[in-house]
Amino acid sequence: TQGMSEFSGGLHLNLSGELDENIMLSAVLSDQDILLQPEGNTRDLEDIDQVYIALQHPKFSLDAGDINYRNSFGKLININRKVVGLNYNYKNNKVRGNTLIGSTKGRYMSIDIMGVDGVQGPYRLTSEQGSKNISIISASEKIWVDGKLMIRGANYDYVIDYSLAEITFTAKRLIHSDIDIFVEYEYVDGQYSQNIISGLYSSSISKNFKLITGVIREGDKTDNLPEESELYQKISGNNTSDLIINGAVEDSIGDYYFDSEIYCYDPGFINAHYKRYRVTFTYDSNGEYEKKVSTNGKVYYQYYENGNYTGSKDLYSPYQKISTPRSKDLLYTEGRLQLGNKLFLSGFFSRSRLDNNTLSELDNYENGGLYNLSFKIDSMKVGRVTYFISGSDQQRQKNYSSFGLDRDVRFKRFWDIDDIDKHDERESSLKFSADIENFSFSSFEFSKLNKGSIEKERFKIDQEINSGIATGTKLK
Repeated sequence: TQGMSEFSGGLHLNLSGELDENIMLSAVLSDQDILLQPEGNTRDLEDIDQVYIALQHPKFSLDAGDINYRNSFGKLININRKVVGLNYNYKNNKVRGNTLIGSTKGRYMSIDIMGVDGVQGPYRLTSEQGSKNISIISASEKIWVDGKLMIRGANYDYVIDYSLAEITFTAKRLIHSDIDIFVEYEYVDGQYSQNIISGLYSSSISKNFKLITGVIREGDKTDNLPEESELYQKISGNNTSDLIINGAVEDSIGDYYFDSEIYCYDPGFINAHYKRYRVTFTYDSNGEYEKKVSTNGKVYYQYYENGNYTGSKDLYSPYQKISTPRSKDLLYTEGRLQLGNKLFLSGFFSRSRLDNNTLSELDNYENGGLYNLSFKIDSMKVGRVTYFISGSDQQRQKNYSSFGLDRDVRFKRFWDIDDIDKHDERESSLKFSADIENFSFSSFEFSKLNKGSIEKERFKIDQEINSGIATGTKLK
C-alpha cells in the first residue's frame, strides 16, 4: 500500500448495542487508515486495517483486536504502538489502571534525516540495524520538520511509499541543508514479530500526592525457530552479531526461478518448467538486483542490467541478514506532590533492560536508568507582577533505552551537537517568568548539559510588550 494518492479508503462499519445496564458493546471494521491507489479496494477481511470489539462501562473498558495503543504522560513516557491483542482499562474515583497483552504489528524506530539542498526526496527510512529492506506500517509515521508536526498528503507536507519506505516532501515544505527532520515509525523487516505486555497503575494517595507506576516489555518471538535447526544453534551460540544466510529457499510455489545465475521474478508461472524459489534480498552496495513494486503493490527484485552503474541506485543481493532475537523491559514510577496552592514537586524514576540475545546463556544485558526531579512555583502575585519559577534536574545513563520519543525533537539543534552517542548525560534548567499586568511578559531560562566530554550552557530570554505604542514588540 502506498501513500502517493490524495485520497484514502472509506469503509467504516460500526455496530453497537447495550448488553446490560451501563455496559455497551461495539464492533468496528475499518480501512480508513489504508491509503489506496485509484484502482485499489478492500476485498477481504484481512485487508481491513482495524477489526476490534469494545466493551464500555463507566468504570472499565475492554478492547480486543486491532488497537492503537497509547501510553503517555509528561515528556518521558510516550509509547505509541499498533497492536493486535487485548487492552483493559479500569478507573474509579482515586485509582486508574491499564493492562495490555498482544503482538505489535511492527518494530518501533526513530531517525534524524539530513536534508539536502533542493532535494524533496525520496528520503529512505531504515531498520534499527540500518537495513533498507523494510516496509512501513501504514499510518504509523510521525514526521517533524524544524519541530513542527507534518501532515501527510499530496496537498499538504509529504507523501510516503510504505512498500519502499520512502518519504518525499511536497513543494509546500521546501527542504534545505539547514533543516531538522525527525521521523518516528513502525516497520516490518520479515524477521521476528514481537509480543508486548504493559501495565499501568495510577492512584491519588491523598489530596496532594499522586503516584504513577508502570511496566512494559517487548520481546521477539522465536516460536517458529525449531531448537534442532542449524539457525537456532548458531543464534544461541552466545552470539550478538548478525548472521548471514542464503536468501534462496527451494519452494514449488515460489515467485522466482533460477536461470543463468540469475533469480527471475515470475509470480504468474509463465516459465513454469524451471525450479522455483522463495528468495529474500538484502541491501548490498555491491549487489546486482534493484527493488521494484508491482502494479498491485507487491515488492519484488529484478536483476539490474546496467554496466554504467554509478552508485546512485540502491542495490540488493539474494542473502538474508538475521539479527539475534531481543527483548526490552522498562519499569517507571512518578510521584507528584502539591504543597499548598502554589508549589508543585515531581520525581520520576525509570530503569530499562535490553537483552541483545534472548537465546544466549551469556549475560547480554544492557541496563540503564533515567532520573528526573522538578519543581514549579505557580502564579505568585506581588502587586501588579505575577511570578512563575520552575526548575528540573535530569540524569540519563548511557545504556538507558526508552520505548518512544522522550526528548524534544530538536534536542540536537538546541544544544548544537552533531549526534546523540551513548554517554552518561545530565541536563539541568531553571526558568523565571514575570507577567506585569497590562504591560509585558518576560521569561529568563538558564540550562546546562553535560554529556560525556561535552559541557554546554544556554541562556534564553523571551520578552513581549502588550501595552502602549510598543504593543506586540518581541525580544528573543
